[in-house]
Amino acid sequence: MKMWCRTAFRISAVTAVLGALTLSGTVAQASPGAGSRLSQPETTAVSEQAKPGSDFAPQVCGYYEDAVTAWYNHCGSTHVIIYVDATWPRNDWSWCIGPGTWDIGGANAVSNAWYSGQTC
Repeated sequence: MKMWCRTAFRISAVTAVLGALTLSGTVAQASPGAGSRLSQPETTAVSEQAKPGSDFAPQVCGYYEDAVTAWYNHCGSTHVIIYVDATWPRNDWSWCIGPGTWDIGGANAVSNAWYSGQTC
């Protein structure tokens, strides 16, 4: 078997496994100390609620982005402070958000956002 064929097979196998894990709700984001800037790991979960602009896209807790917009979905019931990591040369900021999905900026202006561990 040629090298490119084996690589394509491995990529498709990994994609299938990750897709199955994501749909079952068992994929977790990296924990602190593993290169993640999250202060507390959040579990990726699929819900019936689709992100804005998409009728069938799965919803995750925490930061995610589409081609245009950066979003933060707070799955809890309290108001919390999130840190928003802006791309250079913009300054980072913190923001008090409530439950639900929040538009936190353009996908090219925001590189990450995470829960600070504080309520507001």
